[in-house]
Amino acid sequence: MGRILAGVLLLAACGDNGIDAPGANPPGGNDTMQPGGAGVPTAHYVAAVCGELSWTTSGGNGAIDVAVVPRSFGAQVLEVPLSGGAISGYTLSKQMDMQTVSPQITINSSFTTVAASEVNGRLTATGVDASSIRVNVIADDLSHATEVAKLAPGLISKPAFQVSDGLSFVPVADDQGLRVEAFDGAWNTTTTRVAATEPATAMTATQMQYATVAAWSTQASCYMMTLFRPAPGPLVHIAEACDSPHLAIDPASQKGVLVFQTADGIRMINTEHTGVLGPSQLLRLNGSSPRALWDGKHIWISHLDQRGDIIVGYMEDGHFHSAAVTGPHPVSSAYDLVLINGSVWTVSFDSQTYQADRMCILPTTNG
Repeated sequence: MGRILAGVLLLAACGDNGIDAPGANPPGGNDTMQPGGAGVPTAHYVAAVCGELSWTTSGGNGAIDVAVVPRSFGAQVLEVPLSGGAISGYTLSKQMDMQTVSPQITINSSFTTVAASEVNGRLTATGVDASSIRVNVIADDLSHATEVAKLAPGLISKPAFQVSDGLSFVPVADDQGLRVEAFDGAWNTTTTRVAATEPATAMTATQMQYATVAAWSTQASCYMMTLFRPAPGPLVHIAEACDSPHLAIDPASQKGVLVFQTADGIRMINTEHTGVLGPSQLLRLNGSSPRALWDGKHIWISHLDQRGDIIVGYMEDGHFHSAAVTGPHPVSSAYDLVLINGSVWTVSFDSQTYQADRMCILPTTNG
């Protein structure tokens, strides 16, 4: 829950500090100064933390799964304990910094995973338990929730709901491969098997213009499918597992990255349109729990290092420019990299404390 909180808080804090959003800064690595002679400083750009907020909750521990969803009025967050339990929900603001907060809604069950989505302007909570996936529509003020669908079990992405050809659906990786659960305006579902593979161990999905790209891992392989509608699309097979996969794609160029975790650290595969460009490359040794997003100008990637610190950076000309977020040491499911009102944030939960950090691209100079 703290994640949503953090997102809203950080956004306001950065604005108060007069720090430009990442998209407002020049691209990293470009020289924006006037040409000069020897000894004239040259501008370079680096990833940096430009705002921070923190708060505590009235209960819980570090072993949680957190989902953040941007809203027109800020952000909201959902969380569940990894051991199984109720979904809790929060709407938080900058004014709650350094306060202890309590959940505003509770959806009782034995959920172990939750994803937050906005579908046609409505907040949805997609929760996973041992035997099902259940979708609840939640009031904007978190005053109540209504269950609208109960699906067969499987693994979901964050957000759970994706869109292809204007249709909302939930891609689900399960013990048979990949299926999609398409929803109509009345929340009725149609299930379509789009890929048959070995049992899935992890999955992710993201938008690419009017299509959705989904990726999922099995014990020995990784698969990626481009869904131009909730039906089978071009399928790519990668001959290595891709644990904890995450995708980030530039909708205009249809170029992006698939990042994932392996025994040696964080690996990355470049993607383009419906395919991949070459084998995976090691991005960071001994890293874990990667995340990725597209902010409108840059691909951002985060991960946990060997110390448990959150490392966040952006890709520029094939290079990863990163910075450490000091303080929190979350478990892998208790932090996220999210885009709120055009700004990049990390939101993390460590014990009973939440921390939200806004990332910027700031200039440095070399003489």
